[in-house]
Amino acid sequence: MVSRVYIDTSIVGGYFDDMFSTLNKADILTSWNFRHIVNLEKIKGYNGVNLKCGYSVIEIRSPKELIKYENK
Repeated sequence: MVSRVYIDTSIVGGYFDDMFSTLNKADILTSWNFRHIVNLEKIKGYNGVNLKCGYSVIEIRSPKELIKYENK
């Protein structure tokens, strides 16, 4: 199961809630947690596990990247 692979490869550390984004087939995961989630090494790790286990790649972004500002 994908959750076991996340744990075995130390991708999630203690942040088990994040793996549920994949298990629930979310398109995107947003977080302010730059140490454990929103960094290139972890993003590659999450998506490597996802692909290995037959899940889709998930976009992992900070909230700042998702905010749209209107020019007035």
